[in-house]
Amino acid sequence: MTELDIVNKMLALEGQSPLASLDDEHPMMSACRDIIDRVSDVQQSRGLWYNTFRETWQPEADGKIYLPDDTLKLDSIPHIPGLIIALMGNVLMDMDDRPIERSVDIHRTRRLPIRMLPPIVAHCIASECCLIYAQSHIKDPSEVQVAQQQLKEATVAVNAEHIRQARFNTYYHSERVRRVSYAYGRNPVNRIRGF
Repeated sequence: MTELDIVNKMLALEGQSPLASLDDEHPMMSACRDIIDRVSDVQQSRGLWYNTFRETWQPEADGKIYLPDDTLKLDSIPHIPGLIIALMGNVLMDMDDRPIERSVDIHRTRRLPIRMLPPIVAHCIASECCLIYAQSHIKDPSEVQVAQQQLKEATVAVNAEHIRQARFNTYYHSERVRRVSYAYGRNPVNRIRGF
């Protein structure tokens, strides 16, 4: 799915014919693109399986780490003894302006272009854009209700896929399994029973 596909879905709510490109002159083009940008930022800032990455960054010569402009958020600010690290804009730096002298592991949430999103996420973004467009421009209660139902279904699908992709199951996390099996194996009753 592309940004043009989402714009055409929004315009189709009013019964308008699809556009051939984003460069076409249309009175609602800027409003549609603004909605898409806002919704995409909000949806992607959730930091799900498709746009959250564990990365190691090296500080620059001035002792700061400069993150790319596509950074939406950091899931956790790294702890370095003796420094108070904070994210200022897209710069990871010490609050007392002391230099960071070693590499830092971070979980970074990136903003991806619409065309690079998984189809299920792009569909959810399109559904929310259609809902906002229906609420702000069409204002027909039946259109709004249909758009709300589509968004609800798309959100459930994205959340379900996130659970599948992230594998929120203790059996997939080897450290937890090791701890449980170690604790279970140390119990004398379980050893006598042969467990």
